[in-house]
Amino acid sequence: MKFKISKKVWDFLRSVVQSDFERCGLLFGRGDVVLQAIEIENIRKSPVEFELSPLESLKAFEEAEEKNLEVVGVWHTHLQNATPSAKDIQGMKNFPGLWIISSRKEIRGYVLEREVLEVELEII
Repeated sequence: MKFKISKKVWDFLRSVVQSDFERCGLLFGRGDVVLQAIEIENIRKSPVEFELSPLESLKAFEEAEEKNLEVVGVWHTHLQNATPSAKDIQGMKNFPGLWIISSRKEIRGYVLEREVLEVELEII
């Protein structure tokens, strides 16, 4: 499975990793193409977990609709490796779609089907 990521989104995801807590947000696009990444406040302000601000998330869904885009996934940062935690996997069950994890070392994408699958991310 492959998702296409705009260069602008890729560059943004590389830029957000220099923080002492996890940063997070939503991905806008169409189908398997990610065109925009929106940052949402992490109300946990934690170095090991995130929770999207409900109010900012609602506004982001409205913004996506106004732009005629879909919310195709979630992005967040890890301070170490870009692999899903147990909490991330639980989140994938509640919010299906593409999950991108950005760390200082790498950016990786995942989807949850019967199990967590890593997906190829192609920069466009």
